[in-house]
Amino acid sequence: MHNKISVLAATAALAFGAAAAHAEGVSIKGAVDLGLTLTHAHHGKTKFSMTPDNYVGSEFGLFGEELLDGGNRVGFALRSRFNPDTGAFQTAGGLFDYESQIYLKGDWGQLGAGRMSPFTASTGSQGWMMDFDAFEAGYQDAGLQATQQTTWAAYDNALYYVTPSVSGLKAGVFYSLQGDTRNDGSEKRQSANNRYWNVALRYDGEKLSALLAAEGEIRASGTTLKDGQVYRAAVRCDFGPFKLLGGYSRAEHQNKYAYAAFEENFYDTTGLSEGLSSDQAWLGVRIPAGQIEYVAQYQFLRGRNKDKDERFKRHVLAAGGYYYLSRRTILYANVSKSIGSGALSVSQGARDTNYIAMQAGVTHFF
Repeated sequence: MHNKISVLAATAALAFGAAAAHAEGVSIKGAVDLGLTLTHAHHGKTKFSMTPDNYVGSEFGLFGEELLDGGNRVGFALRSRFNPDTGAFQTAGGLFDYESQIYLKGDWGQLGAGRMSPFTASTGSQGWMMDFDAFEAGYQDAGLQATQQTTWAAYDNALYYVTPSVSGLKAGVFYSLQGDTRNDGSEKRQSANNRYWNVALRYDGEKLSALLAAEGEIRASGTTLKDGQVYRAAVRCDFGPFKLLGGYSRAEHQNKYAYAAFEENFYDTTGLSEGLSSDQAWLGVRIPAGQIEYVAQYQFLRGRNKDKDERFKRHVLAAGGYYYLSRRTILYANVSKSIGSGALSVSQGARDTNYIAMQAGVTHFF
């Protein structure tokens, strides 16, 4: 019954959105992304499956703006992820759990509230990191989720402000009261929950883009792990025949070595106090050649579990390409090789982070 109600609710929302799309300033946008993934782990485990979110992921969203007196604008963004291979929603968090925000903007900047991604994520309306990742946070390990934190993050009860752009330079401030319950499920004040903050400075010129950012996790009382921080620097250069992308980040007091959600990438970090510290660096290139664009990227991760004095490294090398059938439809294929050592090796008892992943599929934007 719950599933039937969810399907009926989704159908009603889409029907309403289709009618509203004819109104001024309101539109429906999204993508259908479906492909195949083959992974072969170092210890011999092989998986082959249809995967619904290799590249940008499948989603639909309602977007709208209204012009107010005085020249300001009020707008909203409601976005939801779904699995095209089954038709089901990708998460159980709600219809618009991917993004649900309302904002006000004008010559003074933009102020918004709701559930959304921070500036250091590669997804969502405010996610700025996608522009500095050769694989745009997509695929098994090719994107920066293989070595980075926050890549796919979205936070509840969030507020943000973005300054107007001056000579290509703008800044953003993001703050989230993440949850509304205690660990045991009982309610409490949001100010006592886990909280998240993010500040970022971005420059966009004709041939050069750059990003400096810091973020942190203010953990709830009773949590043994210290408050986490991540500091980043990224750059993107357009040399005409090719684009070069790269950067560096430093993470402290983390409970995972990277933001990847794949089973092979999990690393047991229960009961930590100091947590994981790590350095991450990456270098990528994009080479357009007519209807084809070639992409490659190298990532390096070096870190330490301070509580157990365990050290680890990870190298990820990936290459792939896009074939543009039209402005809205692309075919993609890629292969990545991941090598984990130290605490991330099978010999040390961690789950296997040594494997090859191959993916191919199609994405259509609407």
